Amino acid sequence: MKNSIECYPCLLKMVVDIGKIATDNEEKRWEILQEGLEKIGTGRGDWVPITMGKEMQAIVHRLTNNSDPYRDIKKEYNRKAKALIPLLETEIARSDNALLTAIKLVTTANIIDFVTLDPDQLDLCEFLHTKSSSDFKGTMDPASFIDAIGRANSILYVADNCGEIIFDCYFINRFLADKTVYLSVRGGPALNDATKEDLDGVSFHGHVKIVDTGDNSPGVVPETSGDGFRKIYRAVDLVILKGQGNFEGIGTPERENVYSLFIAKCPVVARHAGCEVGDLVLTVPG
Repeated sequence: MKNSIECYPCLLKMVVDIGKIATDNEEKRWEILQEGLEKIGTGRGDWVPITMGKEMQAIVHRLTNNSDPYRDIKKEYNRKAKALIPLLETEIARSDNALLTAIKLVTTANIIDFVTLDPDQLDLCEFLHTKSSSDFKGTMDPASFIDAIGRANSILYVADNCGEIIFDCYFINRFLADKTVYLSVRGGPALNDATKEDLDGVSFHGHVKIVDTGDNSPGVVPETSGDGFRKIYRAVDLVILKGQGNFEGIGTPERENVYSLFIAKCPVVARHAGCEVGDLVLTVPG
């Protein structure tokens, strides 16, 4: 997905927010803002929006020596998500279609995104309960997606945010236990996205292999992903991309059976996906 003029207010907010999280030094925050504005000013219409997140975090790291500003927030939301697993189990148990409900719930958890949302205003419990009865929007029929999962022996599951990834792990352990699953996280700190470090203490069934993208972009960008990731991406039967960042970055897939699951959080992405802001989306990217 390419850049839009409408992306720039969001990018400016990102610069301010990362600076506030990374340091208490007001002078450093101004330096981050000034360098961030200069970098944003070089943006072009053919840029992928998420690549700017990588650029902003590089500026913060250089100016503050803080390579992972969201570390504590990520841990906090992983803890909060673990406490909500009983709610997931209750919602799934009382549904007529356990797998479809589970897919909706793990997609709903994609709301945990501190680039587009103030974490202090997030009531995960209420949001999950409200969205569990919503229908998916997008180009992919849920029944066909479920059928594709059933036929696949190997799945690349590309995770997105912390907090959300706890729900992903629950889903993988319960509903993909008979599959070989490659769970991919980011190759290094990328805003509040999950890395291998954020999976400490999480257990999986015996067919799960933890891999990373080989890149610290806040989304999968094929051109900058590592060779190992690209090899798995090409080889598996099915690819699940969680989150708006992965949808933005993947472009038009070079293979079949690639599906995106996310909540549309901005009008640019919503238009591209053919939905409204706040919708649950199940679609083929491109």
